[in-house]
Amino acid sequence: MTTFIIVGGFRDVIVSCCSQEFGKGNMRQVGIIFHKGLFIYWGFGALILIISTQIEWIFVTFGQDPVVSSMAGDSILYFGIAMFPLTFHVVLMAFLQAQQIVVPQIIATFVSLVAHPLWCYIFMIQFDWELKGAAFAYIASNLLAAALIYFIMKFLGLCKDTFILIPTRDSFRNYKTLLSLGFKNSLTLALQRWIPQ
Repeated sequence: MTTFIIVGGFRDVIVSCCSQEFGKGNMRQVGIIFHKGLFIYWGFGALILIISTQIEWIFVTFGQDPVVSSMAGDSILYFGIAMFPLTFHVVLMAFLQAQQIVVPQIIATFVSLVAHPLWCYIFMIQFDWELKGAAFAYIASNLLAAALIYFIMKFLGLCKDTFILIPTRDSFRNYKTLLSLGFKNSLTLALQRWIPQ
């Protein structure tokens, strides 16, 4: 749950920052914020993967059942991997939303939702991967959605002035504001979620 709160918190900030730059006519800056959003999310995904390698030991140390601890470690590992296609999908949607473009999102979301049960059947039942299969189904759905958004965007000739495929030097500079706003927004969302519980 915490992972999705952080994803949502940063997504809102990416939409807001892209919208501001788009409104000012700073088209190139919109594409740079898109890259920064991706790199922040992928850094977070890498951190989850690092933690997942030690999570079983952490749980056992705090007295949890070893079998349950092992399953928790596997779960976090697979869904840590799933963070990468998920966040690419999320940032692409935020990037388009900031420019008031909705058609690619609607088509991609519908197709990926329809395809998701098929992925679950393939990975969880046919391959008998169980929990790992659920993560791979999630990965496949998000990869499909992201790919559809990208190809629809290119086919319709959208975002020619804002989409930058190859990161530039500016894509690796000045993360302080984006990180600060993202963590503050994530904390606010977390408190709204946790306090009632």
